This record gives sequence, structure tokens and C-alpha cells, in this order.
Amino acid sequence: MSLERFFVVCMFPIFILCTSASFAIAQGKAGKTQEDLFSIIDVEECEGVGVTQCELAMDLIATLKMGEGLTCEEGFVHLRALDIAPGKDWSYEDPHRVVTLAEIKDVINDVQRAYNEGNVLLDGFAVAQEIKRFCLDMKGGPPTSSKTKKTETVPPSSPEGKK
Repeated sequence: MSLERFFVVCMFPIFILCTSASFAIAQGKAGKTQEDLFSIIDVEECEGVGVTQCELAMDLIATLKMGEGLTCEEGFVHLRALDIAPGKDWSYEDPHRVVTLAEIKDVINDVQRAYNEGNVLLDGFAVAQEIKRFCLDMKGGPPTSSKTKKTETVPPSSPEGKK
């Protein structure tokens, strides 16, 4: 056997072992990230706001750009098709049931999983930020959206204010 053939024959199994080990490590990290996401997402702004399933679904549909002008039930169906739901499922009979913080975190984890699978364009962290903004807006706090246009007020005593 020539030296070149020997290297080719030996390198192929080594390559297979290295790639399979790397793949196994990556799989383990992806699973750990999914579990850790639940503990680090912060949507405490939603505490006491009374976000309903319908409101959460409509905000998710808008955030994920999945459609416009949908009913609550249609939104539930679209999200459920991606296996995104609070707890075990959406309540089709009572779409205005208030969701808990744990259910909101479930939804964010589901979005992260859908993102990892390539089914949605935004990850769980981006969706969590949007949900936080949504809850703050519902509380009546100052708008936190980056889409809000800042306007300057001119004092009435200034020359521009006397026009």
C-alpha cells in the first residue's frame, strides 16, 4: 500500500469521527440554550397587565409578520401550525382568557424553537422585547417603540413659537 493511499484510508474515518463529535456537541448546546432561554427571558412588565390570549396572539402575528386583519381564532390557527401556544394550547372557546407569565414564556420558547427550525424570522429574544413593549404600552407608560417619532416642542416665548 502506498503512503498516499494509507493517508486517505486513515483520514476518512478520522474525518467522520470529528464531524459526528462536533455535531453531537452542537446538538447538546442547542438543547441547553432552549432550556436556559426560559430562565433568562424577562417579561415582568406583563405582570398584572391582564394580557389576553387574543391580544398575545395578535401581537405575535404582527411581530412575526404572519398576516393582517385576522380574527383571534385565525391567529391561533396560524400560530398553532408552528406549534406556538401558551401552555398546551390556545383556548378557542375563551380567547379573552388572561395569560400568565409562565404561558408568555412558553410562547417565547416556542418562537425560539420555531426560529431554530427556520419557521420564523425572529428569535425568542426579539419577540420577548416586543412583548415587553406591548405590555408597557398596555400599562399606559411612555411608548418604548423604536418606531415612535420624536417631535421637538418649541417654547412659546421663542421667535419660532410666536409665529
